[in-house]
Amino acid sequence: IALSNGANLSVTSSGGAITTTAIQGTSDEDVTLNANGTLSVGAIGNGTGVNDVSLTGATVNLSGNITTSDDATDNGLVTINGNAFAKTNLLIDTSDGGGVITFSNSIDADGSARSLSLNAGAGNIDFDGAAGGADPFSSLSITNAGNVTFDSTVATDGALTQTAGTGTTTFTGAANAASYDVTATTGIVTSSTLTATGGGNISLASDELSFGGGANSIIGTGTLTLKQATAAATVG
Repeated sequence: IALSNGANLSVTSSGGAITTTAIQGTSDEDVTLNANGTLSVGAIGNGTGVNDVSLTGATVNLSGNITTSDDATDNGLVTINGNAFAKTNLLIDTSDGGGVITFSNSIDADGSARSLSLNAGAGNIDFDGAAGGADPFSSLSITNAGNVTFDSTVATDGALTQTAGTGTTTFTGAANAASYDVTATTGIVTSSTLTATGGGNISLASDELSFGGGANSIIGTGTLTLKQATAAATVG
């Protein structure tokens, strides 16, 4: 689906599913899809043609990457409302404008080994529901973000990594991964347990580290590395 100059795409189904192939814009068009049932989409944008993306359905099947662009007014937001499933190794990239990435419900793999890769640039990433709770990802990687918030549990069969972050990364629920390598300048906060399975290592880099899970805040048998991101770190 090719959108002409200035032609935003908005589709609402009051009684059934919506299925689309790849969608590409011309000059930062918006894409809004609302299904009263299942929404299935292919790739959306390539970093130059699509601005804001809003996807809503009881189930949201993601079969292609989503890459947004900055139109100097909005930042290229991506909002997914509904229980989402990665039907491929999934990349969501809003780094051109620093658009917020929001998963309003759960997001899972689809029964096959699927990786989830996110890059919000200076924007925030919000997981309002469980990430990998029903079907863990093969890996979960964040290239860059402001604040990253896991409001529920997060699980991956492989590594959970965050290469860079200018804000705070918060793990509200229990986190399970084969290993962790997380950098978030302002803070890393856990309210439950951070578990590395199978002897994997845990590396956390931030200027403030706060563990709220009690005696079992961090669980694993591998190497634990706590280090500062910029200034002297405090651990509490």
